[in-house]
Amino acid sequence: MMQQRENKCSVQLRKILKETKASERLSIKSLILLALDSTESGWCEEDGDKEELAQRAVEILLVYSPKMLYLPLYMLRLATDVEWEEEEKCFETFRRETAHYYPTVLDADIKDDRKRHR
Repeated sequence: MMQQRENKCSVQLRKILKETKASERLSIKSLILLALDSTESGWCEEDGDKEELAQRAVEILLVYSPKMLYLPLYMLRLATDVEWEEEEKCFETFRRETAHYYPTVLDADIKDDRKRHR
């Protein structure tokens, strides 16, 4: 049953990707809404309006989006330092590398824009 739901979401995503031209940018909000529509998201009405949740998620991502300068090293570390074979170790090592990556991004942002953090 879960495989069928994942396939439905994958089919929807593939359709969106096919309809999107290479030069177009995908809307983060539309992808978040697609995720919220899947049963795997666990969304329920008590969580709030999907549109508002998606907008908040976009705003958070805009504030914490990583700089492309650090992306190559992060990708290298994902390829070489993440234990992909065992699920628990995979999550732990992926989390560790991502945690190392984001403080670098945030530190650079703080150094670049000290006025914003006063």
